[in-house]
Amino acid sequence: MNDTQRKMKETMDKALANNHRNVPATTAESLERYVLYGIPAGGFVTAVLENNLIGAVARADSTNAAHLTSIVIYVYNVLPFKATGSHDSVVNWVSSKGLTFP
Repeated sequence: MNDTQRKMKETMDKALANNHRNVPATTAESLERYVLYGIPAGGFVTAVLENNLIGAVARADSTNAAHLTSIVIYVYNVLPFKATGSHDSVVNWVSSKGLTFP
């Protein structure tokens, strides 16, 4: 793990422990892998990252559906702006391997 990844992981962990406790653990883990390493997320998380509300609602399991607002607020407040917002942003983030640059 490089310094950039380590700092982002600390930021994400701190946010989850403090202000974003309602984000389900499995969703937080998927978001962490995506942000740090560019590992593609599942359909629900990808829809959230792409700002695709209809897709997120359609793909959410009961836990993620119950916490959708908390997940979206976490993504908006904590994740790098370049990693979210559109399909192209997500594809580019995955192609660049997340924060794996030195």
